Amino acid sequence: RAMHAWYGQFARKLYDFPSFAHRRQREGDQWYGDMSNFQEVKNRLQGCRPFAWYLRRFKAVYEDAGLLPPEIFMLKHETSGKCLQFLGTAGTSGSGREGTRLWSCDENNHRFFWHLANRRMSDGTCCSGLRAWNTDQCFQGMVGGTASTVVCELSGLDQTQHWRWRDGQLEDGRGNCLGPSAGTWSKALESGPCLSFRNRGGARWTKEAVRMPLETEVYQREQREHPEVFAKINEELKMQDAMRAVPAPCRKMNSGCILLASQDGNTCLDDSGHIVPVS
Repeated sequence: RAMHAWYGQFARKLYDFPSFAHRRQREGDQWYGDMSNFQEVKNRLQGCRPFAWYLRRFKAVYEDAGLLPPEIFMLKHETSGKCLQFLGTAGTSGSGREGTRLWSCDENNHRFFWHLANRRMSDGTCCSGLRAWNTDQCFQGMVGGTASTVVCELSGLDQTQHWRWRDGQLEDGRGNCLGPSAGTWSKALESGPCLSFRNRGGARWTKEAVRMPLETEVYQREQREHPEVFAKINEELKMQDAMRAVPAPCRKMNSGCILLASQDGNTCLDDSGHIVPVS
């Protein structure tokens, strides 16, 4: 009821989660009951910002850490034709850790969909890891002989969650690849030097069934249709992003820092002593 009262079009996201989807199937579209009392409160308050503004306000979490991904996708192992499947359920993991496997691809099953997530330690922007869509789980690699996921560390500090899809390979932060275990079309996975998978069909993956998820569609549409609501927060975020290039000791007023720039203003001296273009 709270989501339908305050989340606007984002309330449609409820039905990506089985417990809510099943309840709507059993009780109909109005299963959440009479909402008139909520509407009375909203009318009385007036001027409440939309939920999309809240998401924008906390951009460091929802955008920079990948919770509003521009795309979701299945990861298909080229040679076997099977996809990386997350073995947990939608929502928060009860154990904090889940497994994965290679399995027949099914684009109607959300547990086959992944997206990039977690901030990069270098600049705080997205992304340094791989997240199972609609879950709190990020790919961690091999744990106890099983390709596993664990609760996402949004800051990117957990280096075991540093995985990326690059040039058709799933690589960890040390340059190892993910591929099938030994055996004929095994459903199990393992990581190791990329060249070690040559005799098992290689370790190349392709993105399949790529699409923008509902939550991102709604988020972007809200900003396009109501730019006046986001004007102030966008200006504040622009200033924050500009400060990322400024060394931490110089971010305070009256810090004593100065900018050394060329006479034409096109280059300056950065904090490591290198002459770089002014961004």
